[in-house]
Order: sequence, then structure tokens, then C-alpha cells
Amino acid sequence: MSRRSLADRDIRKIFKSSSSYCMTIPLEIIHALKWKEKQKIKVKKVKGGFVVRDCPPGRAITRKVGKK
Repeated sequence: MSRRSLADRDIRKIFKSSSSYCMTIPLEIIHALKWKEKQKIKVKKVKGGFVVRDCPPGRAITRKVGKK
């Protein structure tokens, strides 16, 4: 498999694994944030996209169900 050009490095695809949708995060970003495998993160929907943040330690993740 060939590497992406520098201009296309930040372009990612969404893929489905079982019943979840997934995407890869560039390794450079993972290292810069000092994230580890199986680390808990928070994903929040914002206008035009979403934000991914580290989950504070010792804090339970609750699932909010939006109104339809």
C-alpha cells in the first residue's frame, strides 16, 4: 500500500466494523496528545462536525439520548 501525499494526509474514510462506525486518527496526533490504546474519549456533536476530547480520569461516561 502506498503512502498518501502530504496534501491528502488529513483525509480519512469512515468505515463500518460490526455495528459501529469507525475512522482512523493519524499517528502523529495520537502521539502529540499522548493517547493510549483503549483510552476513554468523549465525542461531542457541534455545528458542522464533532469534537473528540480526552475523558477526565475517574469520570464515568454517560450516554445522552437526543430528542427526535
